[in-house]
Amino acid sequence: MDMINSIQVIFLAIFSIGLLIFGIRNRLKYKPILTKTKLIMTSFGILGAIVTTVWLLRYPSVSIGGAEWSYIIAWNPLVATISLFLTPVLFVVAAWYTYTNNPTPKVKAEKK
Repeated sequence: MDMINSIQVIFLAIFSIGLLIFGIRNRLKYKPILTKTKLIMTSFGILGAIVTTVWLLRYPSVSIGGAEWSYIIAWNPLVATISLFLTPVLFVVAAWYTYTNNPTPKVKAEKK
């Protein structure tokens, strides 16, 4: 199980870095246009990061019955702890990519 979780964390990190690079490239290349759909999707990404972070801060008391973070880090596999902290980061990166993705609207070519 630890190996599967390690592979998931590696793919999640690579995916997040890729989204971040493409988002930065789009931001430098174009000026993003904030449409209603992008606003809603970006808001969901930011809201997901906030909810996940709040849950993560309450995680020891909710799931393990009042354990401290030192107990979790000592007895939980390191990769599982890293994946807990990587999830809000993915939400924020996905929100950033959603905001910067497809910045220019498609315009139909006029017939001559």
